[in-house]
Amino acid sequence: MASLLHTDTAGLNELAKNYSTIYPIASRCGVFAKTDIQPLINEGAAKEDIAASIFQAVVNQTISGLACGRPIRGNVAFLGGPLNYLSQLRIRFIETLHLKEDEIIVPEEAHLLVAKGAALDSISSNVITTNELYDKIENLKNSQDNTTKPLEPLFKDKEDYEIFKNRHNEASVTKASLEGYEGDCYLGIDAGSTTTKLVLIDKDGKLLYSLYGNNEGNPLKSVMNMLKEVYEVLPKKAILRYSGVTRLW
Repeated sequence: MASLLHTDTAGLNELAKNYSTIYPIASRCGVFAKTDIQPLINEGAAKEDIAASIFQAVVNQTISGLACGRPIRGNVAFLGGPLNYLSQLRIRFIETLHLKEDEIIVPEEAHLLVAKGAALDSISSNVITTNELYDKIENLKNSQDNTTKPLEPLFKDKEDYEIFKNRHNEASVTKASLEGYEGDCYLGIDAGSTTTKLVLIDKDGKLLYSLYGNNEGNPLKSVMNMLKEVYEVLPKKAILRYSGVTRLW
């Protein structure tokens, strides 16, 4: 989600410090979240508001997944890397759970606390060698447990993979050179919610030229820039006879 705003998680945290509005964003998975975030970017919503809304989506999903409808009461410890380094994510949890000052626990080196617990727990564990671990993994792989059936591989062997590649290569677009081209050519533009695609073909359907790029939240500007590139390389005797364009979003 941070990459959509051209930043990283630390940058997302800095943006969220200055938010004014929280937008509803789907929280079940990144694909659903992006479906809500991209229109906000295209409509010019403040990056600060989008950043805080992303954190709120994480909070909503975490609380609903962990609590399963049960109320969260008492002291809450914020553990793990994200909650240690992202102060705005903690704030979204604190405000959502209505935590009081004395109910908030942020341990020193909170990102290491669970690992420390695992290390302490290992003190009373039985020691095994790497060979024994390998044998355990192999036994698990060869287990006849009907509840853990592995998926079939996409390809049976290398030959099967080569057959697949050859079959798909037959469907590739035939290309032709745009340099020195004369006559009619046809332009196709697909301006989607996140990327813009442009192709130029001849009367036989051969690909003369193509462009692909992120629309930076402004599909119209992206199309205009690509058309400028086309006109720069279009030969004088090439004629743009027809064009087709998809809806912008």
